[in-house]
Amino acid sequence: AARAYRDAALALSREFPFARSLINSGRLSVPTAQPGSPLDTPDADADWRGGPAPGRAMLDAPIDKGWLVDRLGLGFSLLTFGSPPLSLPEVAAIDALPDGLLQQRYDARPGTAYLIRPDRYVAARWRHPTAEAVGQALDRAIAGGT
Repeated sequence: AARAYRDAALALSREFPFARSLINSGRLSVPTAQPGSPLDTPDADADWRGGPAPGRAMLDAPIDKGWLVDRLGLGFSLLTFGSPPLSLPEVAAIDALPDGLLQQRYDARPGTAYLIRPDRYVAARWRHPTAEAVGQALDRAIAGGT
């Protein structure tokens, strides 16, 4: 609804001065999409129906009486949904049960995992990650794809 309101106000403001006062410049910005960034690992799984793809900003949602963004550390984070923890010392692990709004926003099933960069963009995602795959994605993100 907010996007429809914003788009209508912007369209009207071109021709009608009264509509210019309806524009809330603080709500005009949206995260940029960076598909194909050398920092990110392309999807290996083809069965995604939603969720932020690599190169897209992560989505916030309530988790454990708080918010996901507040649970992330300052470095890389691995968001998992009911999968066994992977031991990677460079990555903060956050396990969430695959239910509710968080599940919907991340198209999560048991085993799904997302590697979140420090800038809160998705570096990679998997349906069933391995420590090797996460490590390779982490190396790619740190090295900038070189």
